[in-house]
Amino acid sequence: MELLRSAAALISKVTSDFGFGFGEKVELPYDSFWELYDGIRKEDGLRCSIFVFNKGSVEEKWAMAQNALSKIRTLHHPYIIRYLNGKEIEGRSITIVTERVIPLNLNRNKIDKETSILGLYQISTALQFIHENALSVHGNVRISSIFVNESGEWKIFGLELFSLIKEKECILYTHGGRIPDSFKYMPPEIQCKSWGSLNETPLETAIDAYSLGCLIYEIFNGTFRASSDLTQRGKIPQTLFNTYKKLLNPKPTLRLSVSSFINYGRSDGGFFRTELIECSEFLEQFSLKDKEQRNAFLRQISDFIDKFPKLFLKFKVLPGLIRLFEFNEGGNKAFSLILKIGNLLENDYQSLISPFIAHMFLNQNKSIRLCLLENLSDYANHISNKVINDEIFPKMLSGFNDTSPLVREETVKAVLFIVSKLSEHNINNELLKYLLKTQRDQQPEIRTNTTICLGKIAKHIKPNNRQRILISAFTGSLQDSFVPARIAALMALRATYNLFDESVCCIKLIPTISPMLIDNEKSVRIQAKKTIDLYFQKVTKLISALDNTSESANSDISNIDKSKIIVDSNSSLFSKNKIEVKQKSYNNSIEKKKVSEMNVHAFKTKNTMKQVKENDLNEWNNTNSDNTTDLLTFDDVNEDKNYINNNSNEENIHQLDRLSTIDFKINNNISFEWKQNIWDNDWDSDDDDNWKLNEY
Repeated sequence: MELLRSAAALISKVTSDFGFGFGEKVELPYDSFWELYDGIRKEDGLRCSIFVFNKGSVEEKWAMAQNALSKIRTLHHPYIIRYLNGKEIEGRSITIVTERVIPLNLNRNKIDKETSILGLYQISTALQFIHENALSVHGNVRISSIFVNESGEWKIFGLELFSLIKEKECILYTHGGRIPDSFKYMPPEIQCKSWGSLNETPLETAIDAYSLGCLIYEIFNGTFRASSDLTQRGKIPQTLFNTYKKLLNPKPTLRLSVSSFINYGRSDGGFFRTELIECSEFLEQFSLKDKEQRNAFLRQISDFIDKFPKLFLKFKVLPGLIRLFEFNEGGNKAFSLILKIGNLLENDYQSLISPFIAHMFLNQNKSIRLCLLENLSDYANHISNKVINDEIFPKMLSGFNDTSPLVREETVKAVLFIVSKLSEHNINNELLKYLLKTQRDQQPEIRTNTTICLGKIAKHIKPNNRQRILISAFTGSLQDSFVPARIAALMALRATYNLFDESVCCIKLIPTISPMLIDNEKSVRIQAKKTIDLYFQKVTKLISALDNTSESANSDISNIDKSKIIVDSNSSLFSKNKIEVKQKSYNNSIEKKKVSEMNVHAFKTKNTMKQVKENDLNEWNNTNSDNTTDLLTFDDVNEDKNYINNNSNEENIHQLDRLSTIDFKINNNISFEWKQNIWDNDWDSDDDDNWKLNEY
């Protein structure tokens, strides 16, 4: 209990003046005088690991902990655990802060063969560096000295016995036997004598070669009890086993060196010639490769990238590909691989891929911009609506004004893949403004594809603006000199016909489509025929409904008594049949008012006529010779309203004069069976191109 309180006090002291915060303790699966904690660097939140040695009563191990701290400060290699900071407190504790790691032993059973071979290669190259560059001996190579960082790379630690080859009275000699289970890992030449006897002979790297053999056995088969177990192959790959045995040669002078072990593995057909290792090696030397080598690398890894461990992809391959793309190398190939990795790392897409894509839209390089636009369909669904609206879409808008026609066209095409994620404001206040501009682009292909795009996104346009915008856009394209543009307009009209009112179809669309029936181009005439047939079907339903309504109205006329019929310029019209009658006067200026609770609609002309002219009376008498109704005139609208109010209890009052044109419009309460949505059928199934954005 006293020891625990002491450890807690030391940790508290370290935390208070050390720039790192302690997290949860990591339970080590072996005996160690180090305590391992997850940590956080306070200044930037960097995840790290904190190794703590509390001196306590273990005086003899203090020198080894000091040696580990002094050596790790000077060693820099990709596969030696990366040092961040260290501290020694009053001869009581030693703290070493490194990159975030976990012991290899914690997940050894979950590691596949390919990853194990890669890890073995990484540790071997670290030992080669220690022997040939640092001119030292590690002295403590075993599975408890191997850790795995967040990218899945294997890192060597356990530097308590690390010694220079030329060092006299080195710590390996004096403390070699004080490491837990040291006898089990001793090479035969030391088992026969002692660690101290090595003082009489030069320090040899063969010690680490033998320990590497022990490590290979532990990686594939787990722990061993005695050196005799090491002769069994177990799960060690056959291609590796013969070379592995050479590392265990009892004679140090005949024992295979670590460097030779690597060369065996890297030879043709060797155990270190794997796609995973090739990829890792290339990324380590990435900055030294030329453009041709980088392109060859992209072609090679695309076939087996889905076989790589996810951690390796996330922290090793992905950063390398992003660097490549940012420097405008690799192009579509690199970007497609980035997206492929993103799909494999679905849980990390929002944190890794989305920020990268949003950032790249700031890049003004046209080839990068084109790559982002051309591949938008592959990543749009993986990115949140917020990122699309707030970060990507605003940066996309510049593409509509780009000087490159290709960028403008790809920007128009890309709209289809994000429109469902855009906010109402971005669609109606921003997007449409740019699309209406590209519909007048100098490039006919862009005009054509803009029309197609408008047809595709029509259902997303705000309803109260939709008809006006689409009619203007489509009818304008019907006048385009570019044949595909006219065809696109006709097909867009077919695809969106259900979005237009019947009256609009009759008054504005059918008259505009009709001239296309005699277009000089046969392909235009064919599309025009299909389009106008569809619109005629739509209005035919309306005509039938109007005919039925007219018959009902005529049957009511015979029941009208000598009620007053209003025919002056302020005349009003009544009906209880829920039919809205639209009166077009001589000057074509109409104002509609709803009067009383009888579903009555009143219409008055812009200019008030004080009295009915003689010619008008003659016309009235000619057309109503068999009618017994009276003719009333009013001097102002108020009198007209009074008449309406006083006679609102009459069952039917109709205006039957020919002084104005009568046009019927069906009220929304009348329903039709004719319903068809070409959009749901993906445009016209008879068209070979199936209504896609085309390149001309």
